[in-house]
Amino acid sequence: MYLTREHVERLRGRPGLAIGPKGGELFGYHTVPRYLDNATFTQLVQDGWIGTRGRASGVIQAQIKASLDGSRALVFAGLIGDDMTQAERMRERRGGSGG
Repeated sequence: MYLTREHVERLRGRPGLAIGPKGGELFGYHTVPRYLDNATFTQLVQDGWIGTRGRASGVIQAQIKASLDGSRALVFAGLIGDDMTQAERMRERRGGSGG
């Protein structure tokens, strides 16, 4: 379940959220009406709807280094090379330029 900080802030204190044994709010599939799951997130990246390039990639690289230097766990995936995204391949098949 992927949630933005802003989304979490809007959900906090909302009726229907369960409370954990230490008093914290529990966010779950039955209490959060909208969220990204692994499959949707992966598809958005694969299709080129979300992701980074250029300067933003450098910021992410610095964050990865900081996480690793701080002995934190990290999961990272990247597409390297000139392969077209699925959206670009589909656009090419349709013979359009997009838009």
